[in-house]
Amino acid sequence: MIFIQKIFEDQIDDVVRRKFERFSIGIFEKRALIKVSKGKDLKIKASYDLADDLFGIIANNIEGKVKVKGKIISSRDFSGEIDFEVEKFTKGKKFTAEIDTEVSSLQLKEIYEKFKLNFILLNVEGDGFSLKVGKSLPKPGSVLKDNFCKAVFPLEIVKELVWDVDNFKKAVCEHKLIIDEVIAPEGVSSAEARKLAKRKGKLVRKIDVGGKEIVKEKEFTI
Repeated sequence: MIFIQKIFEDQIDDVVRRKFERFSIGIFEKRALIKVSKGKDLKIKASYDLADDLFGIIANNIEGKVKVKGKIISSRDFSGEIDFEVEKFTKGKKFTAEIDTEVSSLQLKEIYEKFKLNFILLNVEGDGFSLKVGKSLPKPGSVLKDNFCKAVFPLEIVKELVWDVDNFKKAVCEHKLIIDEVIAPEGVSSAEARKLAKRKGKLVRKIDVGGKEIVKEKEFTI
């Protein structure tokens, strides 16, 4: 399930909250961009802010051995938390593990659970799933590209991507975040305040299906 669906279904968790840490008051266009085309499988293109969502869907559905290549990036030293081969581990302002190996489906799920609140930039291949993502984090404030992620999923996964539209050949979804209020706690550092602040506003979801536009809105406090 992508974080947009969680918002619409009032299933706000730490994964959703992390997505909002960088947002202040304002209007943020074209977030969580995703294009899904149906054929013998699902062809997917998506923006950076859905990279870990797509990884999580794979981790929760894949079986057997899985090839993984790319990076895990965190603000903490997680060198002691990895139980598989790492090509290189870099310590600094950000801690980065560079990976090119094969893991089990259970290990892949463990990777997601351990690092879902960090940055997972891993290409994945196995069991009918394929995910390729950009090699580095986009700069803060930059325009999100709609092809940062390219993926192929089995058809039965479609409702985890576009849950609210049936019988489509191609669906293009984009989202606008309207944040009206940020309520920050007192007595903590600016970094903690940004992380713990509550953001109130509205999510506007636009879906283009064969030239027909569907618009949905959801108010939130995250």
